[in-house]
Amino acid sequence: MQFSKGLAAVVLLAALVLTGLAGCGSVATMPDIDATVEARVQETLSPNSAAPALPTVETNRAALVALYNSANGTEWTNDENWLTGEPLSNWYGVITNDDGRVIELDLEENNLTGTIAPELGNLSNLHSLWLDKNQLTGPIPPELGNLSNVVNLDLDSNQLTGSIPPELGNLSNVKRLEMDDNKLTGTIPAELGNLLQVEDLELARNQLTGFIPLELGNLSTLTELYLEGNQLSGSIPPELGNLHNLQALTLGRNQLTGTVPQELCNLTALSFFELEGNQLTGAIPPELCESPDKMVQETGQGDREVLVEFYHATGGPQWANNENWLSNEPILDWYGVHTDQNDRVIYLPLVGNNLTGAIPPELAKLSAL
Repeated sequence: MQFSKGLAAVVLLAALVLTGLAGCGSVATMPDIDATVEARVQETLSPNSAAPALPTVETNRAALVALYNSANGTEWTNDENWLTGEPLSNWYGVITNDDGRVIELDLEENNLTGTIAPELGNLSNLHSLWLDKNQLTGPIPPELGNLSNVVNLDLDSNQLTGSIPPELGNLSNVKRLEMDDNKLTGTIPAELGNLLQVEDLELARNQLTGFIPLELGNLSTLTELYLEGNQLSGSIPPELGNLHNLQALTLGRNQLTGTVPQELCNLTALSFFELEGNQLTGAIPPELCESPDKMVQETGQGDREVLVEFYHATGGPQWANNENWLSNEPILDWYGVHTDQNDRVIYLPLVGNNLTGAIPPELAKLSAL
């Protein structure tokens, strides 16, 4: 292993002092000192080290270097100043506080490939992590659950695999947690019900299985819950009726069974509700809408969801202009989208925009086009 001269000198000095104290003045041989230095540095750089000896800024730098290496930094669209001696605040996408510690890392749509480095879990001051709209693969490191100060964690629109780490339930300050449009498998961890500050939870369009955890009913601050396009089964938990601030709930295109719980009538703030493509039985509680006709319209696949399918089918990340696509902005603000007063798509001019692939059949559902 190669180390910087400064780091080696600091650890070497500490090793000499400790060796002198332990030996009551005896002098260690050079091989003993080298072994001590190696052991100290290995311990310091380990993401699981209980008491890292490096200064926090150096720990942050080491975490960023690990991400650069694991996510093929040399191929990024922009890697300005990365791996240089410049302050971290001058590295592309990095924002630091006055102490030089990383508080925001924004590498959205920057051609990251490879994997997410577990060392990112050492960025203890991090408030926002944006790695969305890249081509990252592999699992979500459970070490991200150590980011106790993170408010925004966005990993959507990658190719991440494996299960959702239950450790993410430790993100006590997170308000926005997005992992949609990946290839995640397994069940939704019940531990996500511990995210008592979360407002936006997006797990849509993965390959998640199992039941919807009733613990999600604990998320009293939640305004948006997107679970559509998975393989979730079982019934809709009546506990979701506790989410009095919920404005959007999408459960469509799963394998849900049973009836729609009467408790969902408590969702008085709900303005968008999608249920299409399940195996539900019985009548929809009329209290959920002004009329059954309106309910059918709101629970069908909305125009936003059709546009998302269209984006993925036609190579959206490589379009000449994809401004605001897949964002939380109104679809009227997505490049090329024109809507009427009811937010229905009426015009979609994308000529000369480098679309590839095949036009998905879902486009036919844009009935106002």
